[in-house]
Amino acid sequence: MWPDERILDYCDRYSFELPDYLNQLERETGLSTVNPFMSCGPVMGRFLIQLSTWLKPKSILEIGSFTGYSALCLAQGLDEEGRITCIEVNEEYEEVIRKYFHLADKSRQLDLVIGDARSRLQDLHGPFDLVWIDANKQFNEELYESVLPLLSRAGTILVDNVLWYGNVLDSRPDRETRAIQAFNEKIKSDPRVKAMILPLRDGITIIQKVSLAAS
Repeated sequence: MWPDERILDYCDRYSFELPDYLNQLERETGLSTVNPFMSCGPVMGRFLIQLSTWLKPKSILEIGSFTGYSALCLAQGLDEEGRITCIEVNEEYEEVIRKYFHLADKSRQLDLVIGDARSRLQDLHGPFDLVWIDANKQFNEELYESVLPLLSRAGTILVDNVLWYGNVLDSRPDRETRAIQAFNEKIKSDPRVKAMILPLRDGITIIQKVSLAAS
């Protein structure tokens, strides 16, 4: 099993308590969706909360919201006047996303866009201080190229599932795995950015512009 669920449970037990609305959302997602594993979960969620709290972003962009768990975690660190723009392709999740943003008292900071990010990104202007990409893995490169110009000078891009359950090590990968491998190669060799892969849950790449690293 990738990763070991016992380790994740241990991390969960010995970490700070999450807001009750996140626990409620996790339960509702488990009961009402076909693929609840698509939610980032409490271990990754805490990482997103902590990172966002450290960065204190004024503007966040999330591509691939599912039922809104990761968006609510990222929103924890938002500046009081900040906004989070969430792009979710599946309209059936809109109601639950709005429901839990209301419970979290974050509705006024939410801009929810329903549609395909590849086309809807053309309507956004940024700049964004923090970007989270968790959509169709075959479009990672395209989405990355689209959001990089929208990133603020001190901005950070996070890309989820870059280890793909360990399948990136396969010698005969399927199409989706090949896309992730190609994306990881691209980021490694891209002179515009500095990046690292953190083996947290299913792998997360943390990307910053070179200009930030050099300043």
